[in-house]
Amino acid sequence: MHTKLKNTRFMAKGYTDIGNELPLRETVFGITLNGVSVAYPTSELSKKPNFTHQVGNQNFTIAYNVKTNQMSIKTEDGKNLPTQSHWWFGWKEFHPFTEIWRV
Repeated sequence: MHTKLKNTRFMAKGYTDIGNELPLRETVFGITLNGVSVAYPTSELSKKPNFTHQVGNQNFTIAYNVKTNQMSIKTEDGKNLPTQSHWWFGWKEFHPFTEIWRV
Protein backbone atom coordinates (compact mmCIF):
# COMPACT_ATOMS: atom_id res chain seq x y z
CA MET A 1 0.00 0.00 0.00
CA HIS A 2 1.28 3.50 -0.90
CA THR A 3 1.13 6.30 1.60
CA LYS A 4 0.48 9.85 0.42
CA LEU A 5 2.80 12.48 1.83
CA LYS A 6 1.24 15.88 2.46
CA ASN A 7 3.17 19.14 2.34
CA THR A 8 6.56 17.44 2.57
CA ARG A 9 9.63 19.34 1.36
CA PHE A 10 12.26 17.09 -0.15
CA MET A 11 15.66 18.64 -0.72
CA ALA A 12 19.22 17.99 0.27
CA LYS A 13 20.31 19.73 3.44
CA GLY A 14 22.47 22.73 2.65
CA TYR A 15 24.48 25.08 4.81
CA THR A 16 21.93 27.90 4.74
CA ASP A 17 18.57 28.15 6.47
CA ILE A 18 16.32 28.67 3.45
CA GLY A 19 13.51 30.10 5.56
CA ASN A 20 9.98 30.73 4.31
CA GLU A 21 10.39 34.09 2.55
CA LEU A 22 9.65 32.52 -0.84
CA PRO A 23 8.55 29.13 -2.14
CA LEU A 24 11.56 26.85 -2.66
CA ARG A 25 11.10 26.70 -6.42
CA GLU A 26 10.18 30.34 -6.97
CA THR A 27 12.26 31.54 -9.91
CA VAL A 28 14.41 34.53 -9.02
CA PHE A 29 16.83 36.67 -10.95
CA GLY A 30 19.79 37.68 -8.87
CA ILE A 31 22.65 40.14 -8.89
CA THR A 32 25.57 40.76 -6.58
CA LEU A 33 27.27 44.16 -6.62
CA ASN A 34 29.91 45.37 -4.20
CA GLY A 35 29.06 42.57 -1.78
CA VAL A 36 25.29 43.19 -1.86
CA SER A 37 23.09 40.42 -3.29
CA VAL A 38 19.51 40.99 -4.38
CA ALA A 39 16.94 38.42 -5.50
CA TYR A 40 14.13 39.55 -7.81
CA PRO A 41 11.28 36.98 -7.64
CA THR A 42 9.42 36.57 -10.94
CA SER A 43 6.11 36.69 -9.04
CA GLU A 44 7.00 40.24 -7.99
CA LEU A 45 8.55 41.22 -11.33
CA SER A 46 5.34 40.30 -13.15
CA LYS A 47 3.53 42.92 -11.03
CA LYS A 48 6.01 45.67 -11.93
CA PRO A 49 8.22 44.70 -14.88
CA ASN A 50 9.98 48.05 -15.41
CA PHE A 51 11.49 50.15 -12.63
CA THR A 52 14.59 51.76 -11.21
CA HIS A 53 16.27 50.17 -8.23
CA GLN A 54 19.22 51.18 -6.08
CA VAL A 55 21.75 48.55 -5.01
CA GLY A 56 24.45 49.92 -2.77
CA ASN A 57 24.82 53.49 -3.98
CA GLN A 58 24.11 52.80 -7.67
CA ASN A 59 20.82 53.17 -9.53
CA PHE A 60 19.83 50.61 -12.15
CA THR A 61 17.04 50.32 -14.68
CA ILE A 62 15.42 46.91 -14.58
CA ALA A 63 13.20 45.48 -17.30
CA TYR A 64 11.45 42.13 -17.08
CA ASN A 65 9.78 40.52 -20.08
CA VAL A 66 6.96 38.35 -18.77
CA LYS A 67 6.47 36.51 -22.10
CA THR A 68 10.10 35.44 -22.50
CA ASN A 69 10.94 35.30 -18.76
CA GLN A 70 14.05 37.42 -19.24
CA MET A 71 15.35 40.30 -17.15
CA SER A 72 17.86 42.97 -18.05
CA ILE A 73 19.65 45.39 -15.76
CA LYS A 74 21.29 48.54 -17.09
CA THR A 75 23.52 51.00 -15.30
CA GLU A 76 22.89 54.73 -15.49
CA ASP A 77 25.43 54.92 -18.34
CA GLY A 78 23.62 52.19 -20.32
CA LYS A 79 25.86 49.17 -19.61
CA ASN A 80 24.14 45.80 -19.27
CA LEU A 81 24.87 43.87 -16.10
CA PRO A 82 24.79 40.07 -16.00
CA THR A 83 21.98 38.46 -14.06
CA GLN A 84 21.52 34.89 -12.90
CA SER A 85 18.29 32.93 -12.96
CA HIS A 86 17.82 30.36 -10.19
CA TRP A 87 15.24 28.72 -8.05
CA TRP A 88 15.00 30.50 -4.71
CA PHE A 89 16.58 27.69 -2.69
CA GLY A 90 19.65 27.64 -4.96
CA TRP A 91 20.15 31.40 -4.91
CA LYS A 92 19.68 31.56 -1.13
CA GLU A 93 22.17 28.74 -0.54
CA PHE A 94 24.94 30.63 -2.31
CA HIS A 95 23.82 34.11 -1.21
CA PRO A 96 22.62 33.59 2.39
CA PHE A 97 22.39 37.32 3.20
CA THR A 98 20.51 38.25 0.02
CA GLU A 99 17.90 40.96 -0.01
CA ILE A 100 14.55 40.19 -1.64
CA TRP A 101 13.09 42.89 -3.87
CA ARG A 102 9.34 43.34 -3.58
CA VAL A 103 6.91 45.70 -5.26
